[in-house]
Amino acid sequence: MMVEPSCIYLIPPKKNLRIFHGKLLLSEQDYTRGINLPIDIFFNSLAEDQGERAAGVILSGTGSDGMRGIRAIKEQAGLVMVQSTFPCGPVAC
Repeated sequence: MMVEPSCIYLIPPKKNLRIFHGKLLLSEQDYTRGINLPIDIFFNSLAEDQGERAAGVILSGTGSDGMRGIRAIKEQAGLVMVQSTFPCGPVAC
């Protein structure tokens, strides 16, 4: 499906999502390569497809899913926003 403005898209359970030429593509998760990191998979495809027009937002969570994808977006000069997990905010306590 084509990406539309002002819409939110969620990755369904047990699926991976990629973007290619502005279209969202769903696929089954592939565990033959080890752990599945769906956010990294999407962000990497976003960086490749949209380059400097890519934007990624990471909110607090568990694990490292999203870290490599955010790096890919940043390497393409895209916009990255990350939620601070420090209890006192972005400054030292």
